[in-house]
Amino acid sequence: MATHISGRATVAVDAYVFRRVYIKLQMYRYYSK
Repeated sequence: MATHISGRATVAVDAYVFRRVYIKLQMYRYYSK
């Protein structure tokens, strides 16, 4: 059960980091034009 909870937490963190990196990438491409 602990493994399942930590797994879900890891997925949530990965999704959060991915969103932040993706937004930074979009902003960089937008301002570089």
